[in-house]
Parts: sequence; C-alpha cells; structure tokens
Amino acid sequence: MRGFLTSLFVLTLVATPMVDCEANSDSIAAYVSSSSGDGFDLNYLDYDILLAAASKANLVGALANPDVELTLFAPNDWAFVLLACDLGYSGFSEAGAWDFLDQNVPTGLLTSVLLYHVVGEELSATDVLIAGIFRQPIFTLLGPSFQPSFLTLIDNDPDSPNAGLFFPINVSTGNGKVHTITRVLRPIDL
Repeated sequence: MRGFLTSLFVLTLVATPMVDCEANSDSIAAYVSSSSGDGFDLNYLDYDILLAAASKANLVGALANPDVELTLFAPNDWAFVLLACDLGYSGFSEAGAWDFLDQNVPTGLLTSVLLYHVVGEELSATDVLIAGIFRQPIFTLLGPSFQPSFLTLIDNDPDSPNAGLFFPINVSTGNGKVHTITRVLRPIDL
C-alpha cells in the first residue's frame, strides 16, 4: 500500500506543471537562451554549455522551429561538467569544461549526442513516468531510444551514471516541453 501511495504522490507531483513559461513561450531555444546567464558563470543549474553546444552543432534553429512539437531533455551545466570530467577534464569550471568538450568532441558526435536529447513529440513529465512504468522506450531524433525508470533516464552507456529529472521540469514553450536532467545522455557506450 505504501508503494502505491508513494507512486500516486509522485504522479500527482509530476503531473502538476512546475514552471509557467509565459515569458519564454516562443520556443525551446528561447527558453534555453533566456534561462542561461550572460555566458559561463558559477550557476551550474542553468544551460550555458547546452546553449554553446547547440550553437556549435547548428541546432538552435531547429529548437526554435514553431512548426514542430518537441521535447528537450536539457542537461544543465553541471551535467556537461560531469561529462567533460568523465572524458578527461580535471577542472570544475563551465568555461573550462566547454573548452575541453569543444576541443575534444568532434562536431558530428556533439550533434548526435544533442539529438539524443530531443524527442519528436511533446512529452510531459507524466508521460515520461508512465513510459517508465510500462517499460516503453523513448525514441529520440537521433534514432536510438533511452529507457525511463521512475525519474531516471537509462541511456545506452551502461558504464556511466544515469541521468535524473531535475527541476525545472514540464516547462511549456510554443513548440514543446523542456525537462532538466542531471547528466548528459549517451547514445553509445563510451
């Protein structure tokens, strides 16, 4: 009974919109841009590195397209710092992590990794939770899927820690939803 009540509580929590994104209702790209600082900073919970990566990969326009409905699982800056550390970076600054990734990750691979975070339909956090309950994979624009499990997203790299949903989630924009995550999803075993 306790498990059922816990599940019901979480379902209610996740079903409730966490953020009202009226000022950023234009697009996912507008939300990510306006939620970032004025460049790399000490706020690991925003999206400075994601914005830099999306710009380098020429994906900002796709995330701004008003004619599509998308879901972005948006790694925050700390997620990108952890990825850089996993790949050999030894610092903790956003700028240093981005410089490391920019120099060591080919643009094609960066683009593939970012597309692995985008779903070609609008999914609420409730949709993600239900997909996890019924063990339904979530297919990305890259092609490969990841598997939600409660509030965790299991990617295709079994050696890396899994990403978790983190606040803000259920951010509504003019072309979809944004859910912040704690790790960069990996479409392959690195």
